[in-house]
Amino acid sequence: MAGSRDFKLPNVDVIAEDDGRGVELVMRHLFDLGHRRIAHIAGNHAAVFDIRRRAYETSMREHGYGDHILVETCDTTEDGGYRAAVRLLGRARPRPTALFVANDPACVGAFSAAVELGLSVPGDLSLASFDNSFLAKIRHLSLTSVDIGAHEVGRRVTRVLLDRIAEPERTAVEYLVTPTLEVRSSTGPVPRPEIEPVAD
Repeated sequence: MAGSRDFKLPNVDVIAEDDGRGVELVMRHLFDLGHRRIAHIAGNHAAVFDIRRRAYETSMREHGYGDHILVETCDTTEDGGYRAAVRLLGRARPRPTALFVANDPACVGAFSAAVELGLSVPGDLSLASFDNSFLAKIRHLSLTSVDIGAHEVGRRVTRVLLDRIAEPERTAVEYLVTPTLEVRSSTGPVPRPEIEPVAD
């Protein structure tokens, strides 16, 4: 999957996180844990969230789980993530075993929704997110989240800006910073099916 941005302008340098690769990392992690019914809470107001959504859908199809694609959109705030998770978990049958959420604030909201609905995280529902912000590191949340390499993006931007000042007419460059996945306690193995009691 390509992680590059959708816009290309002449003589404009592009330094960004590789969102497509980040989605690959989080989806592979969830697949490896046995999850197949993975839903996505997507952002609805920026190109970066469109990239993440398309990468999720592509990954599901490439792994043979296109029939399980399930998307709910939100404004990527904590409240938006909460409301999206309530809608999604309320209508989806069978219920997803994992949610991939567009960013950390929305994932915090989804976490709250899951708890209010009586679901344990990650026992009943795994949650994975994007950005690896300070929210993901809060101990009682401990969100598995993609680290987009913000410090490296900043370093590269500074270097490219200085190069552009020194050589204004040089060919534009595009550089995608490779993300990593920080695995924490919000993701776990797919729940085992309930064992039906044996009739006497």
